[in-house]
Amino acid sequence: MEIKIRLSLKARDKIKYWVNRADKEVSGFGVTTREATPNGVMFLVHDVMLLKQAVGAAHTDIDAQAMGRLMYRVATEPQYQGMRLNYWWHSHVNMACFWSGTDHETIRSIGSQGLCLATVFNKKNESRSAACYKVSSELGDDTMLVDDIPLSVDDLVLPEASAWEEEFTANVIEEVYNPSLLGSYEYQNVLETSDHSIYGLLGYGLQNEAEILGINPKKYLKELNKKHMATLMDYEARLEKAEKEGRLTWR
Repeated sequence: MEIKIRLSLKARDKIKYWVNRADKEVSGFGVTTREATPNGVMFLVHDVMLLKQAVGAAHTDIDAQAMGRLMYRVATEPQYQGMRLNYWWHSHVNMACFWSGTDHETIRSIGSQGLCLATVFNKKNESRSAACYKVSSELGDDTMLVDDIPLSVDDLVLPEASAWEEEFTANVIEEVYNPSLLGSYEYQNVLETSDHSIYGLLGYGLQNEAEILGINPKKYLKELNKKHMATLMDYEARLEKAEKEGRLTWR
């Protein structure tokens, strides 16, 4: 039996927008219906959703409560009548489209509940799709994985891009890892001080470094000021440069 997936224009455009928008991996789900074809079955993905998630370079962590709310919506709201929440999509950013070990586990976990349709995308307009479904035999229940199934994809149009941007910023949170704490511009733990000078806002790194060393951040800042003036001045210059380039957001 031949299995095919066809994305609605809206679903395809939303996925492509979010894949290109994200600097790291991103993932979501979609609702489908099925129709018979001469040689098998075609699954139509009507719409896709982006859930609250923490994303990294090689993984996504979808919020369990957000997933539960989506499942409830699909089960109860009239616009989803006759549809199933069984399409899982995610991105590999600029890497090739392949199934990682984690991807296989996710696909088989969803497929063990009945059916999982899955597609991995990247920023190069490449994709790879698979289907996994539950099978039963005298030996018990298992899953069958069918890889490299055809996917119908149209050219990108952006009639609702502003709404998709709002959905992205509301749900996707990048996990930040920077082993070099001093001089990091990525930390959001800014020192709470009444002085809004650059010295009073040396929290991009110093806050975290002080906590690791077990020192009060304000006391640590004073020690740096006395003992490491050259380092501090260099740090100040880099912060000022980053601020001018728009890479800092002061709280």
